[in-house]
Amino acid sequence: MLRRRRVGIATVRCLARRLRRGVWMGVLLLWCAASIILPIIQAEGVLRVFFPYLVRNPQVTPPAWNARRPSAPDEVGTPACPDC
Repeated sequence: MLRRRRVGIATVRCLARRLRRGVWMGVLLLWCAASIILPIIQAEGVLRVFFPYLVRNPQVTPPAWNARRPSAPDEVGTPACPDC
């Protein structure tokens, strides 16, 4: 036969304090996680973060300064100017 143990007021207060501290720690953990994740979601967009296949990727064109100049050699051994 199991005996029931009496729980005193001090034990209940201690448990309530631990419970409050645990809830507070959980709130702080969620706050810190949200402060890291939410700016990323805001910058990228909700659809791009959670549904990336629904958003088309932008077409990227090469910059103008990267275009091949006519005076650039085609191969390593050929001179840059045709008169050389």
